Amino acid sequence: MPSLHPFVFQPVSDTRRQLATVVCGLFLVVADFIAWLVAYQIVSPASQMAATKFVIMAAAWCAWAALVRKQYTRRHSFWTELGLVFQGIFMLAFVGSMLKALIGNADSMPAWLAACAALAVALPLFRWFARSALRKLRLWSWPTLVFGCGENAQQAVLALRDEAAMGYAVAGLVVPSGLASNSRVVELGLPLSAWPGAAEDFARLRGYHCVIALEANESELRDKLIRQLSQHQVGHVHVVPAMRGVPLFGLASTNFFSHEVLMIHIKNRLSHAGLRFIKRCFDIVGSTLLLGLLSPLFVYLAYKVSRDGGGPFFGHERVGQGGKRFYCYKFRSMIVNAQEVLADLLAKDAQAKAEWEKDFKLKNDPRINSVGHFLRRTSLDELPQLWNVLMGDMSLVGPRPVVQPELDRYSEDVVYYLMVKPGMTGLWQVSGRNDVDYETRVYFDSWYVKNWSLWGDIAILFKTISVVAGRRGAY
Repeated sequence: MPSLHPFVFQPVSDTRRQLATVVCGLFLVVADFIAWLVAYQIVSPASQMAATKFVIMAAAWCAWAALVRKQYTRRHSFWTELGLVFQGIFMLAFVGSMLKALIGNADSMPAWLAACAALAVALPLFRWFARSALRKLRLWSWPTLVFGCGENAQQAVLALRDEAAMGYAVAGLVVPSGLASNSRVVELGLPLSAWPGAAEDFARLRGYHCVIALEANESELRDKLIRQLSQHQVGHVHVVPAMRGVPLFGLASTNFFSHEVLMIHIKNRLSHAGLRFIKRCFDIVGSTLLLGLLSPLFVYLAYKVSRDGGGPFFGHERVGQGGKRFYCYKFRSMIVNAQEVLADLLAKDAQAKAEWEKDFKLKNDPRINSVGHFLRRTSLDELPQLWNVLMGDMSLVGPRPVVQPELDRYSEDVVYYLMVKPGMTGLWQVSGRNDVDYETRVYFDSWYVKNWSLWGDIAILFKTISVVAGRRGAY
C-alpha cells in the first residue's frame, strides 16, 4: 500500500499568488507591445504608416488579447495559444488588406502583409522570452494539487506535465479515504495526501490551484468537495470531468438558467464536406510541394537502394478509408527475399514470433538491407508515401496505415479508423512510435479522428520534424 500522509501541504500566500498573476499578465502585455515595435522597425522603411498609428494598433491588439481572448490571464497549451495568435494575425491581415483596398491605398498592402508576417514570428518569440524571465523569477509556475486517484486523475497529471509551459506545477495528489491501495497514480511519483477535513486544511488550499479529477462514480464526493472549497473561499478550482472517449476539441456548451445542466454539443468536423475538402486541398498542395522539393533526394535514395539488384520501391497492401485496399509505397529497406527470411525466422525463433504477433514489428529485424537501418531511423523510407497522398489513398496526417489482420485489434474503434484516410504521420508517430503499445496506438488513432482540426494537423507535422530529427521510437 502506498504511503499516505496527513494533509500537510504547506500554505501558499494567496496574496502573493494574485500579485504574481498581475505581474505575469503585465510581462506578457509588454512582450506583445515590444513584438509590435519590432515588426514596425522591420517594415518601417517600406511603409508610410506613422508610428503613432502603429502604436494605436498595438494597444488595440493588447486590449483584444486581454479582454476577448484572455491570453494574459488564462493559461493555454502551447499549440492552442499559437493557434490563437495566428488566428488573430490572419484576421488582422485580412481586415487591414480589405480596408486598404477600399480606401485606395493598395500600394502599402505589401508592407502591411510583411508586418503581419513579422508579427507571426515576433509575438510567440517575445512571449517565450517573457515566460522564461518569469520562470527565473519564480512567478510563472502555479502550485497545483490534483484531487483523485483513478484514471482521470492520472491523465490530468500527465496532461499538466506534458504542457509544462502552462505553469501548473503539480505538488501532489489528494486521495479519497480508503482508496490509496487501489490508486493508479502511485507510479507518478508524487506525494499522496489524505483528504482534507479540518478548516485549517482547506485554509492551506487558498494559494493552490485545485484540480478535481475524480471518477464518474464519485460525483457525490466531487459535489461535496466543491461546496467545501467554496465555503472556505478557495478561489482557484478546476474540474476535469471523466469524459474519456468524448470528442473534446471544438465542442460547444450550453447552460440553462436555474438548472444544473451543461449540454455539450459535439462537433465531428470530418463529417462536414467543406472541412474534408479543405483537408484534401492541404494534402494536395503539401504533397506536390514536397515531391518537387525532395525530388533530388528521391533520385539519390533510389540509386542507393537499388544497388543490391532489387527495385528501389516496395508496395505493401494496406486498408484505407472505407475499407478500400491500396498499396502503401516505401523505399525498399529489406533484402529481396524478405518474406522467406521472415517465415524461416518465425518458424525457428519463438521469441521473435511472439514479438511479431504482438506488434507486427521486429526490433532486430534480419530482413533489413545495407541502407535499411538508416532509412528507417530517419523515416526516409516513408517518403514515397507522398505519392499515395497525392493520389488520394493517404493523407499527410492521419491514423497509422494498417494491414487487414490488425483491424481486429481496433475492436469497436475500427469505425474511427475507417472514417478517414491513413496518414504519413500522426499522433502515434509523434508520441513514441514503436515504443508505444498497440492499445495506445489504437487510442491515438481514434482520438485523432474524433478531435480533428486543420491546426492539429499542422501541429503534428511540426512535431514530426523534431521526432524524426531525434530518431525517437524508430526501428
